[in-house]
Amino acid sequence: MTRVIKFRAWDKEEQKMINHRLLEGNNPFDQWNNYGEGRFVWMQFSGLHDKNGKEIYEGDIVKKVIDKDNGYKDFYHESKCEVIFRDGCFMYREWEDGESGWEGYLKGREPMSDSTFEVIGNIYENPDLISTNET
Repeated sequence: MTRVIKFRAWDKEEQKMINHRLLEGNNPFDQWNNYGEGRFVWMQFSGLHDKNGKEIYEGDIVKKVIDKDNGYKDFYHESKCEVIFRDGCFMYREWEDGESGWEGYLKGREPMSDSTFEVIGNIYENPDLISTNET
């Protein structure tokens, strides 16, 4: 299976997100070199899509929902999570009341099998989404 490698970038100077389509045909790292180190924050596509088919990138804020019925007990839990890349894996970090907490893998290990994710923003354009745990 081949995974598409693509990036988007947060332009700290312009305060805007540059998506992969604007970078196509150009080497995005050349742009980084042309504008100077530190101007852009690069975020890689995880290769995964949310429940609505939207691409999931590092830096995205996702709503994670676990809705599980294992035959004897129903379990439901919602949380807001930041998508991170660490130790070669795309992971999520849960946020509650402005504090970071539990981390897990986006794909491949439990509890992902019982979770759905929906992209609701990103940490640069919507930092308020993880400052509280209101849904």
